[in-house]
Formats: sequence, C-alpha cells, structure tokens
Amino acid sequence: MAKQPLKVVSAQVGVDDAARLAELARAADRTVSAEVRRAVRAYVEREHQGHSSSARAEA
Repeated sequence: MAKQPLKVVSAQVGVDDAARLAELARAADRTVSAEVRRAVRAYVEREHQGHSSSARAEA
C-alpha cells in the first residue's frame, strides 16, 4: 500500500479513523524499532560471548 498524506487518508476514511490509523502506524513503528533493538542487542551479546570464549581458549 502506497503511503498517502494524512490529509488524503482523512478525506477517504474520516478524521477519527485517520487519527486511529496514524496511531496504529506509530505503534507499529515502535514495535519494529523495539524488535530491531532486541535483535541487535542479542547479536552483540552473542558476538561478545564468542570473543570472550575465544580469548579464554587462547590463554
């Protein structure tokens, strides 16, 4: 679905529905951002554990 300006959406679905859709879009963005942060954190932790275990193996 192509992005449309809020003004166009509100004309098509009504102002109340457009406001709800905008809030849903913001919530979806926050959810995706949180998922990305969790994935990056997990990746960094795995990488860090890999380096610390290889350092112990070398010692």
